[in-house]
Amino acid sequence: MRSSFRRLSAAHALSLAGYLTASIAGAQEPVPVAEELPDALIDAAGVADRFEREAALYRFLAEVDQAAVLAILDSVGALPEPSFRAAVSGPLYVRLAHFDPEAAVEGVLAGSGGPSDLVVVIRAWAHVDLAAAVAHATMLQPPARKIATRTVLELDLSAAQRDFVLNELGGGENGSLTDMEVVSAVRDTWAAAWSKAMRAKADDRRHLAELAAAWAALDPVAAMEMAAQLTTLKDVRIQKAVVEAWGANDPRGPISWLAQYSEAALEDRLASPGESLLPLDFNLAPLAMRILADNDPDGSVSLLQDLPKPMRRRSLLGLADSFAKNQPDRAITLYESLEDPEAKRDILRAMALHTAWDRGKLDWLMSLREQPEPVEHTIEAAYLQDRALVLGWLAELDDPDRRAVAAAAIVDHEAERDPRATWRWAGGFEAERDALLVRVYRQWYTADEQVATRAIVDMPNRESRARVASKAIEWLLHVEGPQDSGTGERLFKAVDSKALRREAARRFVDYFTDTGDERAVDHYRSLASGDP
Repeated sequence: MRSSFRRLSAAHALSLAGYLTASIAGAQEPVPVAEELPDALIDAAGVADRFEREAALYRFLAEVDQAAVLAILDSVGALPEPSFRAAVSGPLYVRLAHFDPEAAVEGVLAGSGGPSDLVVVIRAWAHVDLAAAVAHATMLQPPARKIATRTVLELDLSAAQRDFVLNELGGGENGSLTDMEVVSAVRDTWAAAWSKAMRAKADDRRHLAELAAAWAALDPVAAMEMAAQLTTLKDVRIQKAVVEAWGANDPRGPISWLAQYSEAALEDRLASPGESLLPLDFNLAPLAMRILADNDPDGSVSLLQDLPKPMRRRSLLGLADSFAKNQPDRAITLYESLEDPEAKRDILRAMALHTAWDRGKLDWLMSLREQPEPVEHTIEAAYLQDRALVLGWLAELDDPDRRAVAAAAIVDHEAERDPRATWRWAGGFEAERDALLVRVYRQWYTADEQVATRAIVDMPNRESRARVASKAIEWLLHVEGPQDSGTGERLFKAVDSKALRREAARRFVDYFTDTGDERAVDHYRSLASGDP
C-alpha cells in the first residue's frame, strides 16, 4: 500500500501514540506516527453521510492485515476526540473480527469500544459462525450477554437456529428477553408480541422499553405508532426508548414523524385535554429535536420553522440543549434570532445547564436586555461551574447596575462560605447594596444569629442601617418568627427612620395578632401610630 500519511488538523487536537505497521506504510519496518494516521482512514472518517463513511472505511480496511488493525486501534483508542473514535471504531472491530472475533469482542469489552461496537462485532461473527459466537456469548457478563443475545436474535434465523440461541442464551439474566427475542427475527410478529406484553401484569411489563427499542430498530414507524397509543406518565420511558432507538439510525425520523402526528392531532387534543393524559409530542419533541440537532445542526434549525406551531416551542428546548452543550456560540446566535421572550429564556436555561462558560460568554450575558431573574440564574450556574472565573470577571465589571445583578446571583453562595467576608464585600456595592446585605444576613443568621444581628446594629450609616434592619425584620417575621433572644426587638431598635419604624411596627402587629399575644399587639400598635 502507498505510504500516505497526513498530519491531523488542529480541530481534532489529536495526540497519537503507537505506530502503523509495514502493511499500511508499505515499508519493511514499523513506521512511527506521532501525530499522523493514513490519509485513507482520515478521509473516510470525515465523510458526513454515515453509510458512505462506513463504506469508505470498509474499503480501506479490506486491504489491512490484523497487525495493522491492532496498531490503528491502539492509536485511535488514545485519541481525545470522541467523534473520531466513534466514526472509525465499529469498522475497525469488524475487520479485527474477520481475523480473531474473540479478540475483537474482548477489545470492545476492555473499554476500547462501546455497546454499538459490540453489536457490530457479534453480528459479523454470528454471520460467519453462529455456534462459535453463541458459545462465546454464554461466557460474557450479564450486560454484555444481553446485548449479544439481542443482536444474534435480530438476524435472519431459521426456527431451529432461534431455538438453539434461546436454549443457550435465554436463561438467567437473559430470561426476561425471551419473548422479545423470539419475535425479533420475524418482523411480522412484533405487534403480536407487543399486544401480549401489554396484556401482562404490571410486574411482567417492566421490559416493554427494551421490546419497544428493539422493535424500533427494525420497524420504527410501526413501533412509534404503537407507542403513541400509550397514555400514562409511566409509559414515557417506553416512548423515549422508541425515539432513541429510531434516532440512532435515522436522526430526522422521530421529529418528522412527530410533526405529522402533531399537525393532525394536537389541536384537537389541546381542545379536549381529557381525551389524553399524555400529549405525545409534548413529551418527546425535545428529545427528538435534540437527537437531530446533535447530528445535523443546520437541518434542525431549518426544520424547527416548519414544525406545527403547538410543538415548536417544545422542540426548541431540545435544540437549545444540544446547542448549549455542543455549540454554545450557535446557542447565542439562536437566542439573538428569536423574538419571543419566553423562547429566549429557554435558551438561557439550557445554557445554564449545559454550557462551559468563559468571560466572553459572561460579557454577552450581561449585555442582554433581559429581566434580572433569568440572567441571575445563568450567572449562578456559571459560578457553580467555575467560582474563580465568575469572581474574577465580576471584580472587573465597571457598570454598577450590572455588578449588582451579577452579585445577586452569587451572594447567597458566598455568604454560606464566609458570611463575615461577604458582608464586607456586599457593603462595597452602590446599586442594590441593602438588598445584598439582607441576603448575607439570612445566611449568616443561620450560622450565628447574634453576630449576624450585631453586624446590622453596628452599621455606621444610619439610613442604610434602618433599611437593612427593616427588611431583616420582614424576613424574620415571615420565615423565622421572633426568637427568644429578642432578635426582632434588637433589630427594631436599629430602625430609627420614622416611616420605616412605623412600617416595621405594623409587621409586628400582624405577627402577634396571628400568635395571640395581645400585650405585644397593643405595644406595637402604639408604635405603629407614631414615633414614640
